Parts: sequence; structure tokens; C-alpha cells
Amino acid sequence: MFKITGLDEFQRKIEQMRRNAEQLGGEHQVPLTDLFSPAFMRQHSRVTDFATFCKDAGLDVSSTEAFAAIPRDTLDAAVRHLTEFATWEDMKHAGAADWARRRLFDGTST
Repeated sequence: MFKITGLDEFQRKIEQMRRNAEQLGGEHQVPLTDLFSPAFMRQHSRVTDFATFCKDAGLDVSSTEAFAAIPRDTLDAAVRHLTEFATWEDMKHAGAADWARRRLFDGTST
């Protein structure tokens, strides 16, 4: 016979993930700097953070309106040049998946 230890900690982590998953439901307004964390940008691009991406791409991010006015083909070209993604949409989807994964596992590390 043997004794299994650590199940209480495992159950605590599972419960935390359940709560986190509930909070992920619905729509979220996520700042681009959170969507594209420095870790995400280092892993998937040639720059260290989203601000550097915008600067190196020559994108006007002085306001939400200015960023929204950037043509899609300009964003796609910047993404192709500075990241491993083919389009802005691809980068956004990957950033959203990474953001959701980080939220899901928040508070579960030992």
C-alpha cells in the first residue's frame, strides 16, 4: 500500500482554474499591451514589447482613434516584417489565446 500526497494542492489549483474559467466567459476589453505581453512579443517577434513593435513599424499609437485609423494592409505589413505571423488578425488571435491561457492559470503556480 502507498500514500498519495499533494491532492489537496491539486484540488486547490483545479478550483482556482474553475473560477478563472468562469471569469473568462463573455466579452473582454483587453489593452493591446496586455494582449501582447512582453513575453509574447519576445517569443513571437524581433522586438521586446508592443510599444517597440509600434515604434519600429512607424505606427501612430498616440490615441485609440489614431491606431484604429491605421490601414489593415499597413498593420499586416508590420506584422509580417517584425513577427512570425502573416497578418494582424493572426497575431491578435494568438495574443488572445495567450492572454486567456495566462488568465486561466493565474494563481495556480506553486
